[in-house]
Amino acid sequence: MRNLRVILISTIMVLALALCLAGCVSGGANALNNESQNDDGDVAMSYVVSFVTGTDQVIDPIEVRVLEENAVPTPNSAYKQGYDFAGWYLSSDFSGTKLTFPYTFTRNTTLYAKWIAKSVIKISTAEDLQRVNTNLSADYALVANIDLSQFDHYAFADEHTLDPDDFDSPEQMQEKADELKVKYANSWIPIAGEVGKEFSGTFDGNGYTISGMEVILTNYDEDPEFNYLPVGLFGKVTGTVKNVTLVDYRIQVDGDVSRFYIGGVAGWAYQSNVTNCSAVGNIINLEIDYTGNMWDSLFGSYAEPTESTYFGGVVGLIEEARVVGISSEGRITSESNADNVYLGGAVGYILSGSLANSNSISYVRGRYAGGLVGYNNGAISNSFAMGDVEGSLSYPAISGGLVSYNFTAGTIDKCYATGKTNARTAGGLVGVNVFDYATAAGGTIKNAYASGDVFASEYAGGLVGRATADLPIFGREDFHESIYNKEDDYGTSNNRFAIIENCLSYGHVEANVTETTFKDYKGEEVTTNVYYSVFAGSLIGQSYEQLIKGCVAFGDVVAISNRPITDDEELVYNSAFADNFMGHSTNTVVGADYRTVYAVQDMSVTRNGSTYSGFNSAPSQTYKMLNDSAFYRVTLGFDINVWNLNNLDVENGVMPTLFI
Repeated sequence: MRNLRVILISTIMVLALALCLAGCVSGGANALNNESQNDDGDVAMSYVVSFVTGTDQVIDPIEVRVLEENAVPTPNSAYKQGYDFAGWYLSSDFSGTKLTFPYTFTRNTTLYAKWIAKSVIKISTAEDLQRVNTNLSADYALVANIDLSQFDHYAFADEHTLDPDDFDSPEQMQEKADELKVKYANSWIPIAGEVGKEFSGTFDGNGYTISGMEVILTNYDEDPEFNYLPVGLFGKVTGTVKNVTLVDYRIQVDGDVSRFYIGGVAGWAYQSNVTNCSAVGNIINLEIDYTGNMWDSLFGSYAEPTESTYFGGVVGLIEEARVVGISSEGRITSESNADNVYLGGAVGYILSGSLANSNSISYVRGRYAGGLVGYNNGAISNSFAMGDVEGSLSYPAISGGLVSYNFTAGTIDKCYATGKTNARTAGGLVGVNVFDYATAAGGTIKNAYASGDVFASEYAGGLVGRATADLPIFGREDFHESIYNKEDDYGTSNNRFAIIENCLSYGHVEANVTETTFKDYKGEEVTTNVYYSVFAGSLIGQSYEQLIKGCVAFGDVVAISNRPITDDEELVYNSAFADNFMGHSTNTVVGADYRTVYAVQDMSVTRNGSTYSGFNSAPSQTYKMLNDSAFYRVTLGFDINVWNLNNLDVENGVMPTLFI
């Protein structure tokens, strides 16, 4: 009798819980308390999966159903009039992959049912995808995987990539189609890639993949009409592109092609939203194919390598756009030594706008190369890069594990980089960082670390290769009080601002100018003497007018500049600067401008093979102190909601990391 009573009570409790949950989420046939709408207008329904006496309960807004093990939940499609059910996801923004069944539910798992309006144009073939060019303001969604590798773009171009309303006659339209066939050499014709075109609608990858895209840009594109064109799956995007998964893509750019914005998913994101997109593939800017002649010997070379071009694994140029949740994998390389050629694992150039929650594991090599972003003048947050980054050791190339060049409106917050970097100027996180005291809008780095080794032929820093600042015309006493006021006490709130704050560098740092080569206009390698100093610092290679606080440097430092210079009868060597924190600085490292900055104990610092205590400008900290989370929280001001400071063992490589 007692056992029967227990069973009866348990059964009643289960039924009561089910009814309670059903009531909580339904609220009657006319209410939908569990339905939400995200920023992009997609409708999400959540289904809570709970364990109740060993049985999975799936509660939707209308009814409670008991599923057998590994059963497939089915939404109440009658409830969503005018919509098609598009699958189940684990996140309300439908990022990641669509769930496949059977699926093992866990306690309190929330499933989100994705619904797409019937008015959205469904894309199931390569032909459908190319037809987007004929209606750039509509809403689209993939409903199948698409392989572009076998798609005959050449034959398709005249009929499906042009809008007849844009032409005065069929003959004029055919002339344009023939031009496109030559221009793109039977490769993918970017959606909204032509002059004056833009994609203003919405495009949803919807959990499917686009594979095999190839774009080849030749010197035919140097016609002035095609200057500064965006190239990628999409050209210029002013609407919304989301959930696109691009795999096995390839974009090849001839060595004498210039003035393009190139990205795997989008060439140019302008006042738009690009979210939850990933790209796996290669972007290759070839070495210029040029042979010198006798006239070049007399008057100089007329070779014109690629210039003013931005390469990004996902997006080429961000301008006043919001880009969130993108990722890249592959190789982004340029052999051009011209100026204004920026490459990033995920984004080539951020003129303005934001990049958040993004990452790259791409290998990047070029004139200005960043593991995540080439040039940043916007806001980068909660992001990381893990690929190696390289630039030339000869001409003034700049590489950064995360960003090559962080300019005066650029901010970096809660980011890290782990790849190796090398170039003439190289930083584990940022190659060159520029702050402007007159505006104080950017050029700042906060809550960041770099763990990769750094090698440079001039400026090498574990976090930043060079950190410079533009002063107002009247000097430091004149700039804004919220930044710095020499007359105030340094402990006041007006002086808590820092250009670089709460940052760590872990990698080995070396600046070495012993060897350097370059290619002349004939493409031949030349070795020559080098007449400049080198700078190596465990945190920053060289700095000018910086305000830094709450930072620690960990990596060993080597500076070598043993290229001899003959001066009359005396043999003189180039100078080398090496330091446990800052290779060379216009500020005093221990003082008001550098507050609570340290280096790890036993750091090795050598300059042209010599060591002495004068190379250690920052006070050292013991391993015991660096393993104590209180040191970071109290002394340095680290936020425990941002930094993971648990179970540290610095001497054995267990370092502070970020919660991203």
